[in-house]
Amino acid sequence: MPRMYRFFTGELKEPDLGEKEVVLSNRLESAVFDQLVKVLRVKPGDEVVLLTGKDGPPFFEFRFEVVSANKREVGLIFRSRNENLNELSFGLELVLCLPNKPDKLAMILQKAVELGVRRVVLLKSEFSQMKHDLRPDRLEKIMREAAEQSERAVVPALELKGSLVDYIAKAGNFLVAMERKDAELLPDVLQSISGDISILIGPEGGFSAAEKEAINAAGLRCYSLGKRILRMETAVILSLGMAAMLPAQ
Repeated sequence: MPRMYRFFTGELKEPDLGEKEVVLSNRLESAVFDQLVKVLRVKPGDEVVLLTGKDGPPFFEFRFEVVSANKREVGLIFRSRNENLNELSFGLELVLCLPNKPDKLAMILQKAVELGVRRVVLLKSEFSQMKHDLRPDRLEKIMREAAEQSERAVVPALELKGSLVDYIAKAGNFLVAMERKDAELLPDVLQSISGDISILIGPEGGFSAAEKEAINAAGLRCYSLGKRILRMETAVILSLGMAAMLPAQ
């Protein structure tokens, strides 16, 4: 039974992917080539789906069949071009205060991509306890692989924006998950919104007094996820999951 693999391209663009034959090597799409040859050990008859990850619909994916594979190159023959309809009909953004561990951040980014976010913004808050330097290249790789696994048409953008208070002063409107607050439940809030959705999740320990003051001063809309106190990763998954299930807008 043939196997199928999905990759976002770096050098190849849509006109190139419509060609009858494509040959991957150390000189063309070397990252994809290395994965196919060294990791997956692809064989003739296997299928490879290539996507450019371009921003903006319509989104297309290009299906190829492997006709040859060796240590020098992988030969692909074009089979079909299909529209990818797996993206949300609205923009979904996660604004995330840095958690305390790199592994937790990696997991949150992976799940956020699977749930359909278009952009992730990382911020430092007063209670953020991340003691490791961020590696944007590693985080982007995690997000790209999650997008491939979940059959996304695009890889979400990742941005590092400094402190939470500064970002609140400059950024537009977004929804804020607020612990221990008598606020509307998120499903009720989402029903009253049309268009793009941006969700802010605080760190372990919640927001500081100064951050809560900045949130209130900016007039940001807060929501509740129920009476229980949730871990931040749970709050992320629950919030994005509810938003992602909204009907097409």
